[in-house]
Amino acid sequence: MKTILGMLLLIAAIGITTGTDYSEIEMIGEDVLEDNANDIYKVDIDVSSSRVLIDYRTGTADADEIAEDIGAVIGTYAYIVQYYGNVGDLIAKIRAPSGELVATYSCKSRWVDDLDPADKEMMVDILLKVTNTIELA
Repeated sequence: MKTILGMLLLIAAIGITTGTDYSEIEMIGEDVLEDNANDIYKVDIDVSSSRVLIDYRTGTADADEIAEDIGAVIGTYAYIVQYYGNVGDLIAKIRAPSGELVATYSCKSRWVDDLDPADKEMMVDILLKVTNTIELA
């Protein structure tokens, strides 16, 4: 019994010291954002305990479509936060088709802790918070 308990503690300690592998959720998030009916492409997601970076290109300059893209990014980020819990705040970079940086925005992890994408009022509140963080390049 002590041996089994010791092995379980060792396995847990190895998992803690080696860190969390976020590569699978990064690939899933990239696929989701690129496959959605939006103008996002060439997505790169980098997840760590200190921050979540989502860097993407957009083919639109339409304000409504950009807002939809931001909503999709926030939804993806919320899923990452709710799935892992131990990730940092979002930093998102919007790029033009040429790759030139257009703008950045951010989202605090606590803003999306209990996000329900079906709750329109909650989504509007978060979108307003996020749009207040937008900085043009």
